[in-house]
Amino acid sequence: MFPIAWAVVGIETKHSWSLFLNYLIEDLNLGTVHELTVMSDMQKIVGREVVLDISGPTSIKYKVVKKEGTNSGDVLSQDLLHYEKTTWCKAYFKEHSKCDIVENSMCETFNSWILTARHKAIITMLEEIRHKIMDRNIAMRQFAETWISNIFPMARLVLEENKDLVRLCEVRFNGDIGYEILDGQYIHIIDIRKKMCTCRTWQLRGIPCQHAVLAYQHKGIEPEHEVMHWYRKETFLKVYKHFYSQYQT
Repeated sequence: MFPIAWAVVGIETKHSWSLFLNYLIEDLNLGTVHELTVMSDMQKIVGREVVLDISGPTSIKYKVVKKEGTNSGDVLSQDLLHYEKTTWCKAYFKEHSKCDIVENSMCETFNSWILTARHKAIITMLEEIRHKIMDRNIAMRQFAETWISNIFPMARLVLEENKDLVRLCEVRFNGDIGYEILDGQYIHIIDIRKKMCTCRTWQLRGIPCQHAVLAYQHKGIEPEHEVMHWYRKETFLKVYKHFYSQYQT
């Protein structure tokens, strides 16, 4: 996660969130926010009330939180079905963001990271958060120098796990660019030219799934070369190449 902007509000409301997002869209020149993915934890939502009301083709994901006092899985399932499937079901996620996350652990990690600063006076709090971000950016640039390859370590771990799963699959080649991968009782179709697999994991993550890995191995191509640029060292360093300005207080 790369923190871009944060705000201090008395209480989270639809108005405060709308104000924050509108300023963010304007400052970053996001335009129609066509490729923006918003994640909300819904922890302060009662029943089916929604805090974010974003129109247009924006992708929105929600973390589902169990209601207090409910124990029945059927009740939770029925309540979940009242939300748009595109907000919580991977089968309906859009593919542009290359992110299949359905929970907000990253947000919770940031909240716990600044927990000590949050209990201090407003100016001290903001200064401590800024200092932590500055230190983190330096640490991230140093971290990139420890990579053993050109691919982000977590992305490489996912790829290696997919390589291990290849042993459970069988490949059938049509002689051109199409592959049929037999994975247990399921058959998945691979198009290596379009970088598509019918399991959709490849499209959602940008990392070749086990079916794509097997197809590339059959064709004699290293799967590492087909990992999307978002996970590469060059892109990572571009993100952290900017420096925070110092302020005199």
